[in-house]
Amino acid sequence: MAASTEGGLPTSALFVINLLCVVPCVVLKVPQLWSLYASKSARGVSLPSVILELISYTIFAVYMFVHSLPLMQYAEYLFLIVQVWVVILMMLHYMDQVHFSLLPYSALYFIAVWIVGSGLTPNWFVALLLTLSTPISASGMIVQILAIYRIKDSGSVSFSSWFISWATGFLRLITFIVAGDMLVVSSYVVTNSLRAAGCAVIYYYQPSPKKFK
Repeated sequence: MAASTEGGLPTSALFVINLLCVVPCVVLKVPQLWSLYASKSARGVSLPSVILELISYTIFAVYMFVHSLPLMQYAEYLFLIVQVWVVILMMLHYMDQVHFSLLPYSALYFIAVWIVGSGLTPNWFVALLLTLSTPISASGMIVQILAIYRIKDSGSVSFSSWFISWATGFLRLITFIVAGDMLVVSSYVVTNSLRAAGCAVIYYYQPSPKKFK
């Protein structure tokens, strides 16, 4: 009996690729969290970049959910969203910026996610959000790269997190090429190229003892 295929790729192979995308993302931000904890500082880590990253991940997850894609095609975003929230809170803690005035912004985020995710907005609006997620994500990464370049130090930025993000992004690119969703494919090409550039900058500006952290 011939093995079942999807987009010319065996279903079993696609499942393995999906698994390789999801599993590393369960702990993708752990190295970044450890870097922040170890340095007790958010120096070199751009808060606007992390917030833009959160927005981008959220848009992707909501888009996949609204379009009823298989959970394995976007499960990593659910783990990443939680971890990025923790990164933001830890950064704010070390910047002495944790206070109740942040609650309205958090509430606005969750209300917006509920409105779009519940299908109260038209499909064209969700597609527009996905289109905007590419410049949002790209802007966030460029802001982070420039922040590192400006201070010539990436000691608080985890190379491991960026590298895992690039690797899983490359694998995820394959799954969407197979699925034929060229809107998502074009987004991944742009953002993963910037992840590769970010890895190079982070590695170059890390203090020698942390090269392979």
